[in-house]
Amino acid sequence: MRMGCSLQTNTYHFMHRISAYLLAALCLTFASCINEDLSDCGVNYGLEYQVMLTTNVQTEITTELTSEAEVEVGEKLLQALSGFFAKYANDVDLNFYTLDPPQELRHNEYHYIGGSSASYTIYLPAEDYRHLSVANVSGEATVNMQANSHASLFNMVQEAGDTVPSHSYGLFSARRNMQVLGDKDQVFHVSLYMQNCAAALVVDQKGVAHQDMQVFLQDLATGFTVNDSTYIYKDSPVVRTHRLETGGQLLCNYGMSFPSPASPAEVEPSGRDVTETTLWRIKAYVTMPDGSITETTLSIPTPLKAGQLRIIKAYMLPNGGLTPVDAEVGASVELDWKQGGTYEPEL
Repeated sequence: MRMGCSLQTNTYHFMHRISAYLLAALCLTFASCINEDLSDCGVNYGLEYQVMLTTNVQTEITTELTSEAEVEVGEKLLQALSGFFAKYANDVDLNFYTLDPPQELRHNEYHYIGGSSASYTIYLPAEDYRHLSVANVSGEATVNMQANSHASLFNMVQEAGDTVPSHSYGLFSARRNMQVLGDKDQVFHVSLYMQNCAAALVVDQKGVAHQDMQVFLQDLATGFTVNDSTYIYKDSPVVRTHRLETGGQLLCNYGMSFPSPASPAEVEPSGRDVTETTLWRIKAYVTMPDGSITETTLSIPTPLKAGQLRIIKAYMLPNGGLTPVDAEVGASVELDWKQGGTYEPEL
């Protein structure tokens, strides 16, 4: 009987010691995670995204298109651009890099938003991050993300070609440094800003007989570096525009792309034809009744900025050339233009 009691007692003490050892090991591991090396411990923190749209679309249309016929065109133009200048993100691509160079990718997530704001909970080790995000790029057929292995490579890039289509969607991006702590609840607020823009050419044809008019934009950026918030100027493709069906004497073409340079220094030493008096250009090709083509180059000295609409107005001359309403806009006309040169618009 005593042997049974002794065996039972010894067994109890043994199991008690094992439980104590396991508890001590667990506490030691937990204490190590909390007090010693937070970088090995993931934490949950909140991210709140908000699409920001600062644009002059309504002001530009109201200011520039004032006559009865122009107001009607303005209403149609506003409707045509409503889906482009929209405070809306279909999706977001979220990237988290080490804050210190070489800023390598630590984590990536892709989410559907379908609105102007969204909140997410992210699980990451507690450390300092460089956060970069973009919205709507996945649905834009003319623009791709270059890479995301390093922050410096996470760039929007326009598709290559001498002539490229207009953008279809507003493209948004954000960048923010984040100090993620392991001992407190955190919520980071991130604002997404628009990085592309639009331009429109409104022409009073004044009864001039012609068959067709094609319009292109030139000297605009071909990409955007999300980490540095700067634009890429490589080559100088022309951007196709859309024709707005006005049903009247006024002709209107509009196109969407990345912005123009803010100054000539922004594109040096790219070799582009950008000067103090010409930051970007509009090319118009008017096909006359006899089949000949008149080319007009409109040179604009003021920048076309992200999130903005710029309207350029002109009159059509009897020879198919265009003369701008704004005296600051330069114009050169070439009669009987032949396709060729440095680019070949698809007329």
